[in-house]
Amino acid sequence: MKKIIYKAPNGKLLRLQLDAEDNIIRNIKIAGDFFIYPEEAICEIEKFLVGKKINNNIESTLKKFLLNNNIIIIGFKPTDIFNALSNNNK
Repeated sequence: MKKIIYKAPNGKLLRLQLDAEDNIIRNIKIAGDFFIYPEEAICEIEKFLVGKKINNNIESTLKKFLLNNNIIIIGFKPTDIFNALSNNNK
């Protein structure tokens, strides 16, 4: 798995472990110095991202997923996940 370290602007550090093929996420682990409520939601986010193509749509679909599941993240935004993935998956 590829390791990505990304510092969110005005936010916290994201540590991603990414396995992608043809720009599609096959496996992803998200860790870092952020806060998330509920805590187990990070696993739900990881499962949600598997099978998604790394493109501009991932940001908006992740935003909807967080909103629909009442997940609160302090320290990064869905934009930061997109930026971390797209900048390091070239």
